[in-house]
Amino acid sequence: MLINIVTAFPEFYDSFINTSLVKKAINNNIIEFNIVDLKLFGVGRFPRIDDTQYGGGAGMVIKVDVVKKALDSLKNKGKVIALTAKGDLYSQKTAILISKSSSVTILNGRYEGFDERVFKYVDYKISIGEFITMGGEAPSLCLIESAIRLIPGVLGKLESTEKESYGKNVLSKHPVYTKPALYDSTEVPKVLTEGNHKEIEDWRKANSRFKPSL
Repeated sequence: MLINIVTAFPEFYDSFINTSLVKKAINNNIIEFNIVDLKLFGVGRFPRIDDTQYGGGAGMVIKVDVVKKALDSLKNKGKVIALTAKGDLYSQKTAILISKSSSVTILNGRYEGFDERVFKYVDYKISIGEFITMGGEAPSLCLIESAIRLIPGVLGKLESTEKESYGKNVLSKHPVYTKPALYDSTEVPKVLTEGNHKEIEDWRKANSRFKPSL
């Protein structure tokens, strides 16, 4: 999968793409990142990517002509996703759809957001929750991780993504434990230590909350 990321802060992703399973997936040619510096497409004598709002108001707005030039520079855009507070709420269902794409482009907002005309060039508007961040960069990491971990080869075992909360299984996550078996007067449920797989599965079902099916 090719992931184009259009951002005013390309250095934000330096650590992410060089960390753990993400770096391994890059090295194994499973995913590829193309970080696009929006500032390179600034306009005017002193190139800028934002401007004041028509009608007045606090905060600067990312310019539509700047974003369009950045998008036009891409050879393989795939579906274009704008991260915006006014977008549809992100879900595992959307993560699954993104994971099946050969390429996607993520537009990160900043300041007071995008000129509304930017959305003319966008396939999806996505919000990761009912809260505001300083820009789309941090939310984009949630979107990227949730999608790429579903791609075969990124995680050690695909089973890890099949039996988890909000996945294809309609059960939400059951409690999980590891060593030590007894800590601070709290003990691991005995059924999990006895090796009876049928009883373990029954316990896990009984201790999971049902979620609506995707």
